[in-house]
Amino acid sequence: MERGNRIHKNLEKETHTLIPVKVHIREDTLGLKIWNMIQGLRTLRAQGLTREFQVWGIVDNKLVGGKIDEISYTNPITDTREHVEGLKSDEDKPTRRGIFADDETSNADVTKSIPPSPSKNVYICDVKTRSTRSLPSEVTFRPTKYQLMLYHRFLSAITSGQFDLEVLTTFYKLDSSRTFSDSFIAQLCCLDETQFHDSEISKCSSTTKSPRPLILDHNNLSSLWSLMLAEFRKSFPDGPASLSTHLKVEYRSGEDGDIIGTKTFLMNEPDLTAYLKHLMEWWRGERMPEGVVLEEAYKCRNCEFADICEWRLKKVEDDRKLFKLRKELAENIGQR
Repeated sequence: MERGNRIHKNLEKETHTLIPVKVHIREDTLGLKIWNMIQGLRTLRAQGLTREFQVWGIVDNKLVGGKIDEISYTNPITDTREHVEGLKSDEDKPTRRGIFADDETSNADVTKSIPPSPSKNVYICDVKTRSTRSLPSEVTFRPTKYQLMLYHRFLSAITSGQFDLEVLTTFYKLDSSRTFSDSFIAQLCCLDETQFHDSEISKCSSTTKSPRPLILDHNNLSSLWSLMLAEFRKSFPDGPASLSTHLKVEYRSGEDGDIIGTKTFLMNEPDLTAYLKHLMEWWRGERMPEGVVLEEAYKCRNCEFADICEWRLKKVEDDRKLFKLRKELAENIGQR
């Protein structure tokens, strides 16, 4: 897990730089996430790629959130550098610069945003690390495939405006019209992209006249969310249709971050819906749990419920009965 986190952090630094930001009220926390999404969209337009992009969505009337490892304008099918060769290390790739932020940091794009060509499609990618230098089996790959398809659905809903801010403010009990704290606003004013250059990333310019920081005109959740939607329209010129159905999972070595290979597949809405329906039937207690397939039996070694797992106990009992039956058959054959 630690190695995987390290690899992800190194990838984030290709496009962003971490800058700490302190939050003081609960609305600041969600505001920071939205701010990061805005800057992520601007980085996408400026550099053609952004990482660790926050998304939310609804599954069975429940709020679910996550982060997309990579969003880009690069087609995973035609990108032979990674899709076909799939063995180039991070050190061989050109470094991209930017400012990145997670829940306790914020970001400001240090390059001017360039609107994408209307013909550009947007592609999403998930990055996984492995301890072995081989791609996973189809059985092991299945959860990752559905995770990325779910993120695709979430991103499409946000892009189209189907996912509303009210879902978040209701769930977290926030006031969308409440002004962010003065300290939070001051920090984001300092981080506003219009005030930065690479050589002065850690300080605000007080000697030159700068455009009015955006956060001053979007100083609450409602206004900032509207700004984010406007940025989506610029980054996804055709709305949800800009989001390609070609999805990619990139596998990297947990040791050194080298690319092991990639898997690409198509978004499949009916398949995802059926998978989630089956999954949620268990969460609602409407069906019995199902054990892992034989290829994934290794997962039981790390399960804290392994000793009391009814499925495992039944498997042991079934194997015992089968062994006994085979033994009896062998003895009967031997007596003839």
